[in-house]
Amino acid sequence: MTGRIGGGSSARTSPIYPGYRGANQVGLRASNERLALSLIRIHGQLSKAQIAEITGLTKQTASVIVRALEAEGLLSAGRPVKGKVGQPSIPMSINPEGALFLGLRLGLRHADIALVDFVGGVLEQRRLSYGAGEMGELARIAYAAIAEMRSRLTSAQQARLEDIGIAVASDILAAVASGKGEEGPESAWAEFEELALQMGEETRLRIYLDRDAVAACSAELAYGLAGGAPDFLYIFIGHLLDGGIVQHGRLGFSWRDARPGIGRILVPSATGGVVPLGTSVSVDDVGLAPGSRAPDPELRKWIEASSSSISLAIHSASALAAFRGIVLDGLMPQWVRAELVREIKEKLTAVGASDLASLFVREGTSDRQAAGLGAACIPLLDRFFLQSDTNGSAGSGEA
Repeated sequence: MTGRIGGGSSARTSPIYPGYRGANQVGLRASNERLALSLIRIHGQLSKAQIAEITGLTKQTASVIVRALEAEGLLSAGRPVKGKVGQPSIPMSINPEGALFLGLRLGLRHADIALVDFVGGVLEQRRLSYGAGEMGELARIAYAAIAEMRSRLTSAQQARLEDIGIAVASDILAAVASGKGEEGPESAWAEFEELALQMGEETRLRIYLDRDAVAACSAELAYGLAGGAPDFLYIFIGHLLDGGIVQHGRLGFSWRDARPGIGRILVPSATGGVVPLGTSVSVDDVGLAPGSRAPDPELRKWIEASSSSISLAIHSASALAAFRGIVLDGLMPQWVRAELVREIKEKLTAVGASDLASLFVREGTSDRQAAGLGAACIPLLDRFFLQSDTNGSAGSGEA
């Protein structure tokens, strides 16, 4: 039952828009299954006829796909709905029990682990504490927590447990790199690759490893407001600023490719030079924490300076890629994020460029998501939902 849909790695979901069309060739069955699941996830429920109408698939092909997904336990049939003519239509919805995923977010001093169902419901979650950057202790505690969670699953749930997504925060990356006497957090990835390999051997599950921002953006695509836009610039502010462009529902940034990413764009520094945006904006600058409340002069200065730098970076990014808006998120109180969004909107309007002024700028929803959910969304999207090519057509894959 597990590993049912192929189609390659790095797949991401995408909302409906005219570029997404299905294909009737047998060789594209896996792609069409992803397409059907993605559409049903977005709409909540759809009949076979509605899937055929939206995708351009024949009714027969849509029916075959839906029957296969239902037989594999990924879809559930609702009550028939009688129309004016013809046979009643049967609405299909995602089966929450169709697949389970584990998500593990690794921070400097603690990790968050969550067991997530196929519709993003968090079945269980825990916070694990360990010494700052202590990889050996981290691995031991994580193994024990995963084993304990799995021990409580029924045999049916065990069979549906698919993968583990691991999201690595920039603060622990920096700490591990510093402990090795190396500069730059990217140099620490080998440590986490080794951890992922060991965890795969220990758990016998497929492991997905990526940055914290990728996990947060994946959750935003799957269950947040960003699911309504196929092309946007995602910005995540933590120990460092991270993020990049999402096009046709596909993330264009990952730890596997250090080149793309909005954090690499140069912006003016306080000393008159230029610095990468990623290192110039950090929640550490003003000691931000989710529980912070009252504004103060230093925080106001930080909001003003950060919004200016981010706005300049958005302007630079828009010169090379098309996107419809910006989603900003991060490890900060909601009111701070709201202020940043407001300031960025004003600064983009003040530039005088109509294309920038027309961009939507909205807050992300990471504070309303379980911390481990984003990590679990990395394999969830990759394994089961739509992968698009650069032209926006449905991606292909083996049946």
